[in-house]
Amino acid sequence: MLTDENGTGYVYPALTLTSFDAFNIRVTSLANDIPYDREALIHQAGNEFFVRGSDRWDRNTHSSSPGAATLLEDTRLLAGRALYQSITGRGSSKIIGWTRNPYYLDAFTSAPVDETTGPDRVISGYFSAGKAIELEADGDSLLRLGTLEDQYLSVLEINLLRKEGFDADTVNGREYNILYLGTRFSDETTPLAIEAGVGQWQINGGTVSQSQSFTTVQRGSSGTVTTDPTGTRTESWALSNRTSRLSKGDVDIGRLNLDITTASGDFQQPDIGIGASTPDGSLMAFNLDDSPLGDGILIAAEQTANSAPATGQFRLQGVALALAPDTNRLRHFDNALLTIDSSSAATLSPVALTSTHMVDNETVTKPALENLPDIALTYNSQAGDGQVQFSAGNLVLEGFHTASQDQFYLRLRTTEGNEDQIGLVIATRLP
Repeated sequence: MLTDENGTGYVYPALTLTSFDAFNIRVTSLANDIPYDREALIHQAGNEFFVRGSDRWDRNTHSSSPGAATLLEDTRLLAGRALYQSITGRGSSKIIGWTRNPYYLDAFTSAPVDETTGPDRVISGYFSAGKAIELEADGDSLLRLGTLEDQYLSVLEINLLRKEGFDADTVNGREYNILYLGTRFSDETTPLAIEAGVGQWQINGGTVSQSQSFTTVQRGSSGTVTTDPTGTRTESWALSNRTSRLSKGDVDIGRLNLDITTASGDFQQPDIGIGASTPDGSLMAFNLDDSPLGDGILIAAEQTANSAPATGQFRLQGVALALAPDTNRLRHFDNALLTIDSSSAATLSPVALTSTHMVDNETVTKPALENLPDIALTYNSQAGDGQVQFSAGNLVLEGFHTASQDQFYLRLRTTEGNEDQIGLVIATRLP
């Protein structure tokens, strides 16, 4: 998210907003409610940095009103979404109203599990702008004062079907491809680090054995941007059930805890993040929260012997964060298109919304639409186990596809001039 706070600088908030819970699809109506905690790093002219933790704001909600939706050929969920306004700080001296513009949802849905059960996943990415407005109590009413912030939000949202009685043993003895994107804020010598990694998991008895490689783009306290593509991670983690407290009692529905060594309790904050699995264990996703990887998102899909897609068009959605000596840039991919031309070639048609923070004059530009020329990609689809890579010059998209051959999950890395970009994108098959 890019935010212009009081005209004083650029705010790096927590990277992604994700949802891992049950969902019910009715073609006639759609609604959601995602609570979140906000963290930010303010970057001012002269390379002054200030961390603002989640204790500075009340827990907020990203909530949409019920509205019409259409399911297209059992693969795309289409809807215009209107977000509710929310208010934090009621009863305090700092009351803030949060407004968000409507957005258009074009989400991927998997094939229905059976005749009585819908899809096991709904996956989307979208862009929304909004404002934070100062409010003042006037009896039982609230008076609107000045605008505190203009916000530009890039969202990745993953909704997974829940199943009562789910057991984490479902994923034991299985191997997964994983990727993640996270940010870390600090008051120390490295105020900002953006880390993106890919790798493999083996899960046995709740122990995650792994092999990861990751790239870190970071900004030092002097404003200098550096990139280290050589990171590796091999330590084991702990995966366990996370019981949910529902109106009818405590139930295991597919939620998971991911910890460094010892599994945390059902209602404790795990070391790495809270996530969920599809009922069959083929896809997992986690909200990274104050983890060694940062705050962000991690996605794991079971490895497959099925070949990578050799044809088809895929809608590409996701986010890239770009750092240069004097700028910070948010790129949101929404209507981009990935066309698989053959088992060795593909074409990327980039379409993105871009907003840029100019450090020296402390301004944030309004989002601008980018329609860039097509990019011819070399497609490595023969790596096996579902792993793939697309490349063209400095641009590298690497990650994995699912066994159903209708989803790619990819880390993005590229360099343009003196700007380093890193991100996470999802490409889902179009009908």
